[in-house]
Amino acid sequence: MIADTLDHIHLYRVPVDGLEEALAWLERTDTLNLGPGRYPLGDSGAVAILAAAVTVPADEEEWEAHRRFADLQVVLSGEERMGFAPLAAMTPKGEYSAEEDCVLLAGSGNFMLVREGCFVFFMPQDAHKAMLATDSGPGEVRKVVFKLPWKG
Repeated sequence: MIADTLDHIHLYRVPVDGLEEALAWLERTDTLNLGPGRYPLGDSGAVAILAAAVTVPADEEEWEAHRRFADLQVVLSGEERMGFAPLAAMTPKGEYSAEEDCVLLAGSGNFMLVREGCFVFFMPQDAHKAMLATDSGPGEVRKVVFKLPWKG
């Protein structure tokens, strides 16, 4: 897992396809006026998922992990807490869904506050949960989750 501000994203080398497409999309797209939805990014297979929602208590979200894609989660406005933990410390709650590239997990982890202009990269070895309310309660968040094909 990597967490930082967007100003520093070029400092990191992550084995994914589509990162440059994702960053270019972010620069050229009016994300504050674009409707929520899925946006293909090109030939790499990467996808941008734009979301606008109200954060929820941590116990209302599931831990999850992916195998084929890494998540680059960028908070565009608002702030949220995100949970993270080593995948090896979790227990699967069911079977991995290849169609959704997701397995739901049981366990516990750590939490961090992610503010506007910041990103978190979750790799396949990272369990995570997002869109969690901060200590001050639920709030509106607008974010983009880039699903980037994993090459690691």
